Amino acid sequence: MLEPTERYEPGGYHKVQTGEVYNEHYQIIRQLGWGRFSTVWLVQDTREGAPGAMKILVGDFESEKGDWDELGALKTLPEANTQSSGYHHICQLVDDFVHHGPNGTHTRLILEPMGPSVLDIYRAFSGPMPLPSVRRISKHDPCALQYLHECDLIHTDIKGDNILMSGPPAGIGQENIRLDYEQLTSNSFKLADFGATNKMSNRFAQMIQPVALRSPLGHKNGYMEPWLSHM
Repeated sequence: MLEPTERYEPGGYHKVQTGEVYNEHYQIIRQLGWGRFSTVWLVQDTREGAPGAMKILVGDFESEKGDWDELGALKTLPEANTQSSGYHHICQLVDDFVHHGPNGTHTRLILEPMGPSVLDIYRAFSGPMPLPSVRRISKHDPCALQYLHECDLIHTDIKGDNILMSGPPAGIGQENIRLDYEQLTSNSFKLADFGATNKMSNRFAQMIQPVALRSPLGHKNGYMEPWLSHM
C-alpha cells in the first residue's frame, strides 16, 4: 500500500524521485515505506559506497508533533554505554540534515539500513512464526529496551513494524519474503522508529503502547489510565 497522495501538500510529504541526490551524496534508490509523518527511502552514499535508509519528515512536523523529538532521541542513544549488549540492538542514526522544499522544511534522518520487520516475517509464514526467530526477538528486544532506559528514554511504540531484522532492505509492499533457517537463527533484531519516544525529563505521552498491544492492566471504566503518570 502506498502513502496517501493528498499528503503531498504544503506541510506534508516531500516529493521524491528515484535517482535524485540529496545533501550532495545521498542518491535515492527506491522507497522502503511510509508513515503518517514521514516517508522512508533506500539511498546510496556516493562518497562512502554504503547503503542507508533516509527518513524524510513532513514539512510541518514540529507544529504537528509538538514535543516529539525523534532526532533528539536518536542523538542521545550513542551517549550511554556503547559496550552494552543493548546498544547493538538499536537502529542507529548515521547522519541528519535539513532540506527546504516546496512543501516546507524537512528534517532528513539517515539510518542504518535494515531487513524485514517482525510483522513482515510473521506474514511471510502461513503458520506460526518460526521458534528460532521468536527466541531471538525475545532476547534482543529486552536488551534494546534496557539500553533505552539507560539513556532515560521510553520508546512508547513497540510493535512488530518497529522491530527489524538485520539484512538487505525490502521494497515497499514487497511480498513473498524468503527467509532461510540460517537467517532466522543468526541475524540480529533491532528496535527502530523513535518518532514517539519520550524523554524521562519530558514525558508528554499519556499512552505508551499501540491500542491493540496494551496490557489489560490499568483499565478503568473502559479506558486506559495514563501509564506515564505512574512511572
